[in-house]
Amino acid sequence: MNGIKWAQPAEASSLFNAHRHVLQNYKMSGLVHGAMDGVTFSLKITTTKPPIAFPHPFGGRIEHKDAELVNVEVDKLIMEAPDKVAYIGNTIEFFMYSPMFGYESWDLIHFTTNMLLPSTFEYNEAEKMPFKKTFECPNGRLTCSEMVDLIIDFEGTSGHRAHKSWFGGIDCKWVNFESMLHVLDGVYCIQYGC
Repeated sequence: MNGIKWAQPAEASSLFNAHRHVLQNYKMSGLVHGAMDGVTFSLKITTTKPPIAFPHPFGGRIEHKDAELVNVEVDKLIMEAPDKVAYIGNTIEFFMYSPMFGYESWDLIHFTTNMLLPSTFEYNEAEKMPFKKTFECPNGRLTCSEMVDLIIDFEGTSGHRAHKSWFGGIDCKWVNFESMLHVLDGVYCIQYGC
C-alpha cells in the first residue's frame, strides 16, 4: 500500500509496552491518579459525653459543647489493594479548615446552632485557624494502607477534630472518607461526607 510498512501486531505491542514502561518509571510528586479510588472508610470518634441526636433535616450526631475528643479510629474500612502505591514524595501535608466568621457556611451553622441550642455557641480565634500537619515519607512513597494510617493520625492529633465549630461541639458528623483534594504541591485537604 503506497510503500508504507505497517507495524505487525507483535511489533506494535512491543512499542506500546516500551512506552508504558517509560511512563511507569517517570518520577512525579503527589497522589497517584486513582490510587485511593478503591479505599472507603469512616471515622469512629469517641468523645467524653454521649451525643445529642436531632431528626432530619438537621439529623445526625451533634456533640455537647463541653465534650472532649478521646479517640479517632478507622471504621468500616474497605481497601482493594492495601500495598498499592498511593503517593510519591518525601513529605505530605494534610490541611483542613473550619468555617470562618462571615462566610456563608459559618453563618448557616451559627444560625442553626442558635436555633437548636440557644446560648451555647462560642467561636474563638483558635477555631478560625486552619489545621495542618506534615508527615515524612521515609521510602519516598506511601501505600494506600499507610495513607489511611496517616489520615487517622492527622484526625486524632492535628486539632482538626477536637475544635468546636460544628454546632458548638466536635465534628462527628462528617466522617465518611470521600477523596483527597489537591491544595498545593504535596498538600491535600481530606474530603468527608456524612
